[in-house]
Amino acid sequence: MSSNTGLLTLDNIRVVKQVLLKRSLTQAATDLNMTQPAVSFHVKKFEKTVSRRIVRRVGNELRVSDDGLKLLDIFERMYYLQSKIELLFEESWEKRMTLGICPDFFFKLVNNGGIGWLIHQYKIVLDQPKKLIDRYGRGELDLLFCPICSNGKNDLEFVVDVPFRWVGTVLDGGDFQNTSIPVILEEKGTPYSTIARNYLMQRDLEYSVVAEANSLESLTSLINSGIGFAVMPKFSIDRLKLLNENLIEPLRDEIVGRFALFHRDKDTKASEVSHLFETFAGAIG
Repeated sequence: MSSNTGLLTLDNIRVVKQVLLKRSLTQAATDLNMTQPAVSFHVKKFEKTVSRRIVRRVGNELRVSDDGLKLLDIFERMYYLQSKIELLFEESWEKRMTLGICPDFFFKLVNNGGIGWLIHQYKIVLDQPKKLIDRYGRGELDLLFCPICSNGKNDLEFVVDVPFRWVGTVLDGGDFQNTSIPVILEEKGTPYSTIARNYLMQRDLEYSVVAEANSLESLTSLINSGIGFAVMPKFSIDRLKLLNENLIEPLRDEIVGRFALFHRDKDTKASEVSHLFETFAGAIG
């Protein structure tokens, strides 16, 4: 399933933040020197991307939902961090190595706090794991931390086991415990898809694939829609639970996936790679 919303931009977050602060589309438009339809467009795109209503109109009043208040806090921190990243472009930017990280793990680092040193030391590139791996292969990234498709031993030096779980949203009191499990998978060849498919092959479970997703955004939207269950890292599920109180984990089996830190030996000091890996492994901890 493809997504028509795309990734959120700093402009989306800036506009939505102003609407949430002022509780008014008109006032936000005035403050930002924009038209009201343009502000409404940003709000609708934001809501569609995160699959949540953040404001509701009651008569002439614009009210912020509970999800809107939670998201305001999260994206205010993201806005601040991205603003700092943009400022750092002007400070000897070309001398920094480029570090690729998948968005969910970056948000985990943000929530843990204390990543100022990371922003100062590296150019941060956020993208889907499969795209990051392709970019690393083309030489566009100096370092890369992402999930890997691993079924056993490998020659990678910096690999950490990561707990994965099945997760989904039950709407209107639905219960899938006594029926065939509706499963959402990422497209074949991606790390999350490999972990899920290996699990299903190894266990005698009744299941049906109800959808395939081609990105983390579409996977999250499908989970929030309540049509089925998907495999995700536990740290991703913890973040999703802040936005969706209806999330459940139907299968409590321990599923182990792997994340790896890739680096180019000639460009990176061993001590620097070790420090970076220890930091990331500790964040997953």
